[in-house]
Amino acid sequence: MPNKRTAFITAFSLCLCGLVLPHKQGRAEVVKIDITRKDDFGTHDRIIGRVQFAVDPKLPANRIIADLDLAPRNRQGKVEFTSDLLLFVPKDARRARGTVFLEVVNRGRDQSLAIMSGAEQRDLSPESWVLGDGFLLEQGFTIAFLGWQFDVHPSQGLTFGAPIAPVRGVVRESYIAAPGRRSTGFFLKYCALDQSRHAAALTFRTRMDEMPQPLPRESWRFASDGCSVEVDRGLDIGLYEAVYEAEGSPVAGLGLAAIRDFASYLRYGPSGATLRKNPAAQERVIGYGYSQSARFLREFVRDGFNGDERGRKVFDALMISSAGAGAGSFNHRFAMPGEAGNSVLSVLRPVDLPPFTDDGLLARAQAARVTPKIFYTFSSTEYWARAGSLTYTTGDGKKDVPLAATSRLYFLAGTPHASGVLPLGNATRTQPFRHFINFAEQRWAARALLLDLDAWVRNGTGPPRSRYPLIAKQELVPFTGVRFPVAPSFPFATYMPQVWRMDFGPEYDKTRVITNEPPHLGAPYPVLVPQVNAECSCAPIEQPRVLERPDWRF
Repeated sequence: MPNKRTAFITAFSLCLCGLVLPHKQGRAEVVKIDITRKDDFGTHDRIIGRVQFAVDPKLPANRIIADLDLAPRNRQGKVEFTSDLLLFVPKDARRARGTVFLEVVNRGRDQSLAIMSGAEQRDLSPESWVLGDGFLLEQGFTIAFLGWQFDVHPSQGLTFGAPIAPVRGVVRESYIAAPGRRSTGFFLKYCALDQSRHAAALTFRTRMDEMPQPLPRESWRFASDGCSVEVDRGLDIGLYEAVYEAEGSPVAGLGLAAIRDFASYLRYGPSGATLRKNPAAQERVIGYGYSQSARFLREFVRDGFNGDERGRKVFDALMISSAGAGAGSFNHRFAMPGEAGNSVLSVLRPVDLPPFTDDGLLARAQAARVTPKIFYTFSSTEYWARAGSLTYTTGDGKKDVPLAATSRLYFLAGTPHASGVLPLGNATRTQPFRHFINFAEQRWAARALLLDLDAWVRNGTGPPRSRYPLIAKQELVPFTGVRFPVAPSFPFATYMPQVWRMDFGPEYDKTRVITNEPPHLGAPYPVLVPQVNAECSCAPIEQPRVLERPDWRF
């Protein structure tokens, strides 16, 4: 049995079979857009709705979607799915920029509005989203947000309805028991099959680089519904991993198809159709993603989704911010799209997989002549926790690899992945820290770069040259080679997440079905980090000398 959320999605998707109107053409894509609310939003109209899609599993553009051929189909042989939509359309065509800014939402919610406009969302229902200081509105963008992640609840933002493939297979659930309130167990994203629970395994370790130790089978058990694990003596601080068999996998890769097909509709849909009353406001489409959703865009272009079912270019440009070298658990059987990869919060997911550099990442797009212009941006975190150096270094970590001519990379040095606030604090709502949280923000750089990217697409204005550390200039070095200043009150980090070569099974590359859980590990990739500037030192500061009053004057 799938868990309750999965069961709901199954029922919902099956109900759609009677609601979605058949498409007359061979390729269905966007079938219908249901507008549930339209409001005056100053310079823009705000539109809230639901997009209904249908895709043909037989088309070449869709064959890479895992388990699509096993999903339920309507009478036309298409697979149906739906997405929540939030859209802001300029009222005055003369003030419209002609560019759509389509953000791939991060776990159901925005990132661009906070990063570029200082917005703070307090209610994630689409009618309650705030746009901060309105930068994107003032610049005349059409602004679109679309749900794509099947496990997002309505209270978390924009949702996505994916059909369920009736399959069985191995699942691995990771859980980190942190200091604080002691717990006796943890919930599972996929519920364990009753008849196979006796063969399941649970391991524990206190460090990421330790060998997992199995817990005796009699010391733990699944809950009666199979949707959680309970440990007799309670959970110790450390990492638990349950490996078991589950049934019913959402076709997660349809989230990639939803972004592809909606962006294509905004750009190429029939003039005068729903949301296409003013095609001049939608001549170009820029895709934006931050962190998880930036990793989504790396996978999107890697897997060939920037060409639609007709082979047309979908996104003119992508702003891929703070992804590092990662992709995501977005398009395989029993996907876990909220998992981050080899960070401190999740372990050995099919996230940090090659190709990492542009020559491999853009190969399909280049072959199909649908390569988007790309701005990559890194905060400091992307080098230290997201293996950013792998995006432009050789596999042995010895040389730099050039970016594609259509790509630029900008290192926003000193900025964190998630900024703190002023006045300084050393805690978030849920977690205390030893030091003050870095308050440096990316707002002004991000705004300028977005306008530069739009100008590059719109009229060919050359963008700023890339700025990032290079091996050739001795600016990118191994972790052990960083000349960090000695500061007893702020010691240098002793741990950095690694990225291993991972084998998920002999058929994974073809079928996106994992059979090795956990994956078999090979050698780690050499991950490099920026060198500290030579002028950064902690030499004793000379005490100020007080001048006698006769020696100075106003």
